[in-house]
Amino acid sequence: RRNGALSLFLSQAEVYQFDTACRWRRGYYHGSLLKSVDGHLVKMYRNRTPQATELVSQPLSGVEEQAALERLTSRLAQLQATLDANDFELVGQVTASENGPLPRLLAWLRNRPAPISIAPSPRVG
Repeated sequence: RRNGALSLFLSQAEVYQFDTACRWRRGYYHGSLLKSVDGHLVKMYRNRTPQATELVSQPLSGVEEQAALERLTSRLAQLQATLDANDFELVGQVTASENGPLPRLLAWLRNRPAPISIAPSPRVG
């Protein structure tokens, strides 16, 4: 995004979205939609009945949240190492320039805080 927020779609089953302060705000992980609420991760799922569909929130346990953060940290490190080593094939990009998406992604990865924290809200701002 132009405001500095980042969305990483690593696969259909693994998506990470960050706010402008590089905090994890929401994503898709291990088959579940996750969002940040007051600095913690909440799993969202649909409960379907014949009468209605409800969106249910379930906070992750401390162990689950830590595992998700460790997975995120590992995936970001893998991505940065791959890009730094130029060990990828660029199939195409919309903007090919030094200000294009690839240099911006590399800069974000190199300058991200460690450890990544969880945003207070799933909103971008």
